[in-house]
Amino acid sequence: MLNLKKILVLFLIFFLFNPGLKYPQKFLLRDLPQNTVSASLRYIHPIFDHDVESDIISGIYDINVSFPISRRMNLNVILPIEHINLNEHYNTDPIEGYYYGYWGMRKMNETNIGNLYLGLQSKSLTEEDSKTNTAFGIFIPTTSKDKAMALSMSYFTDIYNPSKYIPETFSLYFNLSNEWKFQNGMNLRLEGGPDVLIPSGSKEYQRETQMYIHYGISLGYSYSQFFANSELLGLTTLRGSNMSFTDRFINGVSLGAGWQNEVFSAGMFYQWHLNQWIGTLTDGSVGIKFGFVVPE
Repeated sequence: MLNLKKILVLFLIFFLFNPGLKYPQKFLLRDLPQNTVSASLRYIHPIFDHDVESDIISGIYDINVSFPISRRMNLNVILPIEHINLNEHYNTDPIEGYYYGYWGMRKMNETNIGNLYLGLQSKSLTEEDSKTNTAFGIFIPTTSKDKAMALSMSYFTDIYNPSKYIPETFSLYFNLSNEWKFQNGMNLRLEGGPDVLIPSGSKEYQRETQMYIHYGISLGYSYSQFFANSELLGLTTLRGSNMSFTDRFINGVSLGAGWQNEVFSAGMFYQWHLNQWIGTLTDGSVGIKFGFVVPE
């Protein structure tokens, strides 16, 4: 996994220092709707410590397609796919009077489909240096609760989108975003909105309806067809009277760079988790994202 980190560092150095895109691609924030059919594929790979061996194809794959259905509105479909294939080495120290200690290796191999998203996106019709977009839709419970390891990996790899991975749950989703482009090549985006999780499972799997607020901010720079982005994103829960204020938040930050023209985009990013309990499970994640827009 060290090689992936070296590749990412070289990738960032190359693109950050290349001598403007109107609205560059984002890595973890929501894709903006286009005037024609557009699609993106994002892959996020979790990085574990030395006790866990993970193959390069383990991670989360997001297939995102947007279709214009009117001058101001697009239909948006997102299909997440989770794949985990890893070996975990473990050992225990002996405890006097109980056992003598043991060691071994646990293998995990699961593939799972996440919850399918169907929604609508509004389009900003102007080409000014500011755009406002809204998105609203529903996550349909298509994931399997029997794929526990794949689901667990998804929660701490893609912390911004729990509605994609919670089984037997319908989730209502709303997002409002605004992006500004400045003359010096800088760009800024703010976005956020609620996720309402409505359980739909059997009685033994019943839970209460819950609401989260997702939020994100991106600060980026573009020159010619190259871009670099930093993104801060997170969630906060509105339920749980016994939770402290800081425990209500889950946050992550990412840094990435890439290349983009009017039809195709490609980029690579690294994500750090800011919550201590997630940091005990993973050292972060590395990702790549490709985008395609049908020419007008």
